[in-house]
Amino acid sequence: MYPLPKILHNGPSLQRASVAAFSLVMNHLFNFSTAYLILALMFLVMPVATWLTLSSLRSATVNMWCFGNVLFGWGILFVGLRANLPEWMTYPLANFLIWFSGFMMMRAISMELKRPFAWHWILLLCLGSLMVFESLRASAIMQTFRFAWGLGMPMFAFACVALWTYRLHRAEKSQSALWITGVFTLAVVGLAFRIGRLLLQDMGTADALAPSMDGTITVITGMLAAIFGNMGYIGLYLERAHRRDKEIAIEQERRLTSDRLGAEIANLDRQRSMSEMSAALAHELSQPLTAAKVDSHVLEVELQQIRSLPEKVKEALVDLQISVERAVQIVSRIHDFMKSREPKMERVCWQDIYKDVINLLPKSERPLGSIIEWHTQGLATSSWIRGDSIQLSQVLLNLLRNALQANSTTRHLRIKVVETLIDKHVCLSIIDNGKGMDDATIQSAITAFFSTKNDGLGVGLAISKSILEQHGGGLSIQSVLGQGTHVKLTLPIYKTN
Repeated sequence: MYPLPKILHNGPSLQRASVAAFSLVMNHLFNFSTAYLILALMFLVMPVATWLTLSSLRSATVNMWCFGNVLFGWGILFVGLRANLPEWMTYPLANFLIWFSGFMMMRAISMELKRPFAWHWILLLCLGSLMVFESLRASAIMQTFRFAWGLGMPMFAFACVALWTYRLHRAEKSQSALWITGVFTLAVVGLAFRIGRLLLQDMGTADALAPSMDGTITVITGMLAAIFGNMGYIGLYLERAHRRDKEIAIEQERRLTSDRLGAEIANLDRQRSMSEMSAALAHELSQPLTAAKVDSHVLEVELQQIRSLPEKVKEALVDLQISVERAVQIVSRIHDFMKSREPKMERVCWQDIYKDVINLLPKSERPLGSIIEWHTQGLATSSWIRGDSIQLSQVLLNLLRNALQANSTTRHLRIKVVETLIDKHVCLSIIDNGKGMDDATIQSAITAFFSTKNDGLGVGLAISKSILEQHGGGLSIQSVLGQGTHVKLTLPIYKTN
């Protein structure tokens, strides 16, 4: 009347019946001799494919990994052919090959970590394990422990492979190493599950080819280790090759940048020397020009006493005084421009700065037929701003030079410098009808060391932007490829008390 409690009471009997039923089903659906042959084939084919794939990256470590997998495949093959081979091949030799190959895989991964261990330890460990394995054949009771010992050695080797590939993943951030860790961890879990059932619950069987659930798990995890373990090993080397190529490209780019910066620094040093020479020359020229200016005025006083002085002489004298005065102003501006000094914040206007810059801009830098024009939009006169006239002159000179040099091949180049007043800010626009820039170039234009010119250092715009920001303003660029560029400078209008 109460069959259910009785069945529950006989729990172990129910478990044995379930295992027996599972074994019966697996015997019909899953032939273990064939399964082991397939597993052996996986361990024979995959390492060969790995060895061929890594032909250009082949090393002693790759050879050891592939050879270890092949030996493992031969050991599994001997186990699968147990019915057709002598006992010494399917037990002692098969287990020795499996153990030895497992330790070869361990040594290959240890070499990847630069921590290889000696060969004689592998041989001693395998020979010692074989002696223990053979000593356990004395009685039928020891067969279970003998089988567990045979499984325990590859489980230990696979656990070391999983652990060391995880360390490799941590060291190199390699996802392929993590794949190897995962599949070999599954293989360790499968072997541990089979050994546990065999020893702790006495529900396993001491025959590798006997159908069982734990045997099925062992074979499946072994196939995963054969396939994905070798695929992960290929990926490990391909990742390294990719990183190496990337590092080489970065190093080449760094070297080219260093060479370029070295050349540009040398060029800047030459320009600094020229600036010092120009400043010294301006200083030396100021004295004779001042003397010429004084002499022209003395000459004017003396000539005024001559009543019949021809008009041409008077005009020539006026022209001489104007030319000397202009030369003095030019030399003075060059001297101020080259002289290193602290910024002097004062009331200035863009139109005066523009006039000084135009005088400093050599005609040799202007393409033939180019025009530079000044305009004020909606203003009667130029508005006052507060700033350092020399620094603002450097900004405007740099922007005009950029426009001229970037469009040196443009026919009928026209550059308009337009001053407007927007929301209590004075805006100065430098607009050209040149080649223009694409969006990527605009994004990088203000970045330091970016230049579209072969001989450019790429710091002009960055310095100009920094100067304007120090003055409380800013710099922006708009451009349309093939239509021209619009650079806008913004500074606060000068406020009086």
